[in-house]
Amino acid sequence: MRQRNTLRSALFAIALFGVVSAPARSRADSVFGLSFFGVDAFAADARIEGRAGTGLAYADSVNAAVLHPGQLADLRRLTVSITSRFENRRASDSNGTVVRNGLATPTLRLGLPLWNQAGLGVGFSALRATQWTIDRPFPGDSTVRETIEREGTQFVVPMQFGWKIGSHLRLGAGLWAQFSTIRMRYDLDVPGQNDRDVSEVREDIGDGIAPEWSLGLDDLGPLSLAVHWVGDHDQDVSVRQRGVALSNRADSKRTDSVPGRLEAGFRLALPGTWSAGVDYQVQRWSDYRGRRFSYRDGVYDPNGVDAQLEDEVTWRVGIEREIERVGVRESFPIRLGAYHRAWHYSLEGSQVKEWGVTLGSGVSLSGGRARVDAALGYSRIGSIGDNGVKEDLFKIVFSIAGSERWY
Repeated sequence: MRQRNTLRSALFAIALFGVVSAPARSRADSVFGLSFFGVDAFAADARIEGRAGTGLAYADSVNAAVLHPGQLADLRRLTVSITSRFENRRASDSNGTVVRNGLATPTLRLGLPLWNQAGLGVGFSALRATQWTIDRPFPGDSTVRETIEREGTQFVVPMQFGWKIGSHLRLGAGLWAQFSTIRMRYDLDVPGQNDRDVSEVREDIGDGIAPEWSLGLDDLGPLSLAVHWVGDHDQDVSVRQRGVALSNRADSKRTDSVPGRLEAGFRLALPGTWSAGVDYQVQRWSDYRGRRFSYRDGVYDPNGVDAQLEDEVTWRVGIEREIERVGVRESFPIRLGAYHRAWHYSLEGSQVKEWGVTLGSGVSLSGGRARVDAALGYSRIGSIGDNGVKEDLFKIVFSIAGSERWY
């Protein structure tokens, strides 16, 4: 009977994944999605988002939305997690402000405990988004309209395994199946010459598999530590170019060398149910080898020589008061966080910088077998003075996580 219930729960979870993941296209437009590899589109679980993304050294027995595979070893039941994020972006430059609203691609996770000391996990989420459109008069001739449209998303399907050895050591390994499409369209609408308008389209369609490893040390006194690495990998890319103004219209293929990502973090237990954590992340985009393109001073060239990319570095700090039972009642959790990121490229000669603050809380359901969490966040990306453009981001993140006995 127990096996039958577990099978029924697994089938329900798989069906739920299929339904929710159907509308997979990300609609969170960003002016910074026009350049290079776009913006970070990953929507972490709202508990993690409430701590500004801090969570490498945290443990959670209810949630399959993990930051590294070793955390799956904490699961005690088959668990499903769904996260959705609404974004309001306000991009400003010297000419004015453009406002875009949208829902980011949902993050879905399924976790299965094994032998009370290990766990398997699979999921689906967006990693980066390249979504923005410019429609303006052509410089020097206001009768001609110029349209530059860029769209596309990089998705990942992680397949992970975590193992807990003793009471302190957690190990993890996995594979990230990544696939993406980046499409760039350039149009000139010339009055009276519709059949001869300049129209250029470039698509890069790629896929690859990246390995990952993690190591965690829990409860060394008040301190927990974790390290996570997603390895360097190759992506096979199909290139499609079309348009009357392109001399090379033939399809081609290439292989991109995509840099790995290293993360490390610690969690410090504080008096009561409080804790604080710090996470560090670096991705060596300076080692990237692949697509070459440029967009400078209003001119897009799909075959231009690319600028030197920069290493992307992120620092996060978070603090949390966990749910505490007082008599027959439970207190609400409190989560606060802040982060700073130096992006993988420069605009106007200065590296793009981003910072943000977050606030979150949640409720426990079904005797602790499920949880609903929410987080609010504000971020500032870029600077008009340094980069010629800035973007204010307001986001609301909701997530629900529950075990088989809950659903």
